[in-house]
Amino acid sequence: MPGVAIRFQTSAEGETLVVRASGFDESLAEVQSYAVAIIEAAVRGAHTRVLCDERELEYRLKTVDTFQAAEFLAANAPRVARVALVCSPNGLEDASFFETVAVNRGLTVRAFRDPGEAGRWLDEPDAAGPSRTLGTPRLSLVAATLRHVEAELTGPRSLALLLGAAVPASWPPGEYDRHAQEYFRDRLAAASPADAGWFGWYGITRTAPFASPTLVVAAGFVGPPGEDGTVETGYSVVPEARGLGYATEAVKALLAWALRNGASRVIAHTTPANAASVTVLLRCGFVEDGPGEEPGTVRFATRASAG
Repeated sequence: MPGVAIRFQTSAEGETLVVRASGFDESLAEVQSYAVAIIEAAVRGAHTRVLCDERELEYRLKTVDTFQAAEFLAANAPRVARVALVCSPNGLEDASFFETVAVNRGLTVRAFRDPGEAGRWLDEPDAAGPSRTLGTPRLSLVAATLRHVEAELTGPRSLALLLGAAVPASWPPGEYDRHAQEYFRDRLAAASPADAGWFGWYGITRTAPFASPTLVVAAGFVGPPGEDGTVETGYSVVPEARGLGYATEAVKALLAWALRNGASRVIAHTTPANAASVTVLLRCGFVEDGPGEEPGTVRFATRASAG
């Protein structure tokens, strides 16, 4: 394509649209035009896979423009597409950052240095796992991945980048401490794609009193349902968001999700002295179900008919 900094050609290889690009990305506008051309070609050819060979393309965009380019792709690309970016060693950091932003916004994108590895990834069957995001009136709930938890253990800035939300200084809240994070990291590392959603979830709000998207809730499950269909849930809220109903909103959404995706019974443990936690469970349809596993705790439970 003469007259522009990004030159590219496309070809079809079965379900995969192959894009070979060269030159350099001069501006955000040009990168967006490049992305639109690829999207249109994928749609015309009904391609469900896209391989962008960009080893001859020099990345020159600033970080903020790379972020906006990934957001633009997420807003315009079909969610069914799986996109592999093959870049030079010098471009891997930028490509990985682009991948992080795009994946956090719902796209299946990965950066590679080796085109053979990228092709094998594109040929993998899709994992038909449960939905990884949920919406409530005030919360966006994002299912934790191994990458999320590893970033969380690294520090709040890394987690904020992945989630696209502010992480308050009070994070992590309550019983969701470093020990819990390490537990989820190890469980997620050993989990299958079909287990997505059966571990931690991050609750992000965009409503007052928070002026921008802010992480306020840690909730989720300790693992997939057992043989009897039982799964255990837990939740914690940052101090500055307590008493505003966020825990109830998150637990109700996760309870409904669990009962839709194979659980027949959801349990939770708390102490009688934790009045706020007990109130959340009662509001979500749980009933007291005997003593808990730990001394001084009480088990609450609900069944599919309560969801």
